[in-house]
Amino acid sequence: MKKLLSLAICIFLIVLSLSSCGEPAGEEEDTSFSFAQDENTSNLTLAYTKSDSLNPYEAESQINSRISTLVFDGLYKLDSSYKPLPCIAKAYSINGLSVSVILDNVFFSDGTRVTPADIEYSFYAAKDSDYYSSRLDNFIELYVSGDNIVMITMERADPYVAGCLDFPIVKLNRNDEELPIGSGRYKYARDGENLYLVVNTNKSNFNPAIKTIALEAVHDSEYLDSSLVVGNTAIFYDDLSSGTYNRINATTVEMGMNNEIYLGFNPHSSFFDIKEIRQAVSLCIDRDKAVSGAFQSHARGAALPFNPDWFAISSLSSGNPYDLEKAKELVEESGIEPRSDEVIILYNYENGFKKELAAYVEECLDSLGFIARKMGVEAESYRSEIRNGNYDIYIGECILTQNMDLSPLFSGPASYGFAQGSESDTRYNTFLEGNCEIIDFINTFNSDMPFVPVCFRNAVVSYTRAIYGDFAPCDCDIFYDIESWSIR
Repeated sequence: MKKLLSLAICIFLIVLSLSSCGEPAGEEEDTSFSFAQDENTSNLTLAYTKSDSLNPYEAESQINSRISTLVFDGLYKLDSSYKPLPCIAKAYSINGLSVSVILDNVFFSDGTRVTPADIEYSFYAAKDSDYYSSRLDNFIELYVSGDNIVMITMERADPYVAGCLDFPIVKLNRNDEELPIGSGRYKYARDGENLYLVVNTNKSNFNPAIKTIALEAVHDSEYLDSSLVVGNTAIFYDDLSSGTYNRINATTVEMGMNNEIYLGFNPHSSFFDIKEIRQAVSLCIDRDKAVSGAFQSHARGAALPFNPDWFAISSLSSGNPYDLEKAKELVEESGIEPRSDEVIILYNYENGFKKELAAYVEECLDSLGFIARKMGVEAESYRSEIRNGNYDIYIGECILTQNMDLSPLFSGPASYGFAQGSESDTRYNTFLEGNCEIIDFINTFNSDMPFVPVCFRNAVVSYTRAIYGDFAPCDCDIFYDIESWSIR
């Protein structure tokens, strides 16, 4: 477990005057300011990596990438249900493989208008970046079509494309040594050598109690995997990727992520090439028990391959499908002899959650009459073991993009096993092309069961007790509700 960084810093808040009504002046922004003390001062500090870039497309640390959501808006922003809400964009439409986006009348923090040229620049910067490239993988090119319209072409159909239009829009034509400019809730500013986030007075409908946030530099690379740090800083974010959770003295809330945990099958297995047996495996897994036991409740059970929080499936039943008796019936009706061969469950033993899940899956398979044995390997050799087929079932994890694209599980890097070329794969493409409804794909998936969804992992976000607020972070923005925060 990475140790927490303790920082001793006292930063004073100031109240900035709101800009006057009417269109912003459009002058060159001065990113320096004088930080005067006010009688109603409070303390709020966030950590950032000084050695890393503040440009969201050049940043390598998760710390700076998370902070950038305060400074830069996308065409759309996503809420906790991954529903796209207009931000810089006013509306969009899809015509085949072409997406037309109409821009709203939005201004950067320096008062200049966000133009299609800024969108174009940001789009290609996002496609070239490590952090944003995966969500734009389906996009081919963007071109400007008028004063307030951009057109984006796609490689394949996607009815939920707007979920990927949240990449940050950065102002074009800035020098490398200057602070990058966005149209978000705050802007970067300096007071001598000190760096701050100051409220963006050109941002409509945003008037938070917290007007200024100090940024405290983190120099040690040991802390780069932690988005933010608690101590004398305000927030600690832990995605629990280590598979362990250690409680800290702070107000802590769960935050759903888009990391799907699933069971993959070896297509050459004499057991799991039968879809009824794959169905039986799904039915014998009690998702509630898997979540509360293996993941210590830091996950949400998933009966479907999509994130259970996703707005597009809110009307569909996605409860716990656990039915051990039905699972046993399917095994018996299949005519196989479950004890005729050993079932190897492959997992990464360096992750505590997955180690516990493997033990639970072993227990479930034993209840169906199989001779199951879990086989833990280190992370470095885990993928090679899968590629070499040294498993019957493996415990996998796939991070879905915000449009809930399942392509990585069917034809991409997570498609080991039965998924690629399966009935579900074909039906999924039919759904994307608009030739069937999402429920039709789900029915095919439940019958085919090319892999078994188990749960989607959570992160934890902890806040210093000096902050009061609703505390409703979401996967795309841990500061989603910052306007509701106040300082003791």
